[in-house]
Amino acid sequence: MKKMFALATMAMFATGLAMADLTGNGSGNSGNPGDPFVFGYSGFAPGTSVVDLTVTDNLGNVYIFSTDYAEINAGALNQGWWSISETNDNSNYNYIVGTNVFSPGDTYNDFFTFNLGQNVITGTSIVSATLSIPTDTGYCSPEPSCEITTPYPVTYQVGSVSIDAGTLNDKNNGPDAGIVAALGSGTVYGDYTFNSLADYTNPVNITLDGTALSALNGVYDTSAYFSIGGTLSPTVVPEPSSLALLGTLAVGLLFQLRRKVRLWYQPLKHV
Repeated sequence: MKKMFALATMAMFATGLAMADLTGNGSGNSGNPGDPFVFGYSGFAPGTSVVDLTVTDNLGNVYIFSTDYAEINAGALNQGWWSISETNDNSNYNYIVGTNVFSPGDTYNDFFTFNLGQNVITGTSIVSATLSIPTDTGYCSPEPSCEITTPYPVTYQVGSVSIDAGTLNDKNNGPDAGIVAALGSGTVYGDYTFNSLADYTNPVNITLDGTALSALNGVYDTSAYFSIGGTLSPTVVPEPSSLALLGTLAVGLLFQLRRKVRLWYQPLKHV
């Protein structure tokens, strides 16, 4: 029984290994085991790094709101990232998102802020909205493999933000774990799943849902700022090495169980 318990424990441990390595293959910027990130090297070309929010009103008119309009901090796009341990700068346009990007245990969530006074919507409501995030940085090589490191599939998720736009865009005040948490815990507006490197298109377009449309309709046609937060939501995918270990231990456990069963059910000898 002790052997069986030990084997079962080993199998459970192997299962834990297979399910616990959720953060990648160790080939990201930090070089640590597991470091998924998306939108790496973003923001290095300001003219091509502007994030757009395209909306359509009930009359079929299309409007584009951009992070380079009505900049909260002069000369800085209304976009960026917050980290739980890394400092940032208002002039940094980068919107990387992920875990263990530059230091072990760190987390980065990103955001985009739009001034809805950029366009006057003539319709009575917004009926669709799409967030367009540029990915062609023109900075790293080979693109785009240097801009995304993650176990596939992984989902990038966007949603509401409880932090006011002024505080959110003042990245000089980072790091701030509270803001990081706020960017990753709002009401979900939409998501985009990367099943392979081929899904890292330029731009990445995310269709926003009815919840986002309701929020937009509450403030459209005003000079109000509307912020969207982003976070990674990795799918649990066991790595091949972990699966192999689990399989080996499982076979061993089954062999021992079979042997025990055969011993338990040996016919009694007559004496």
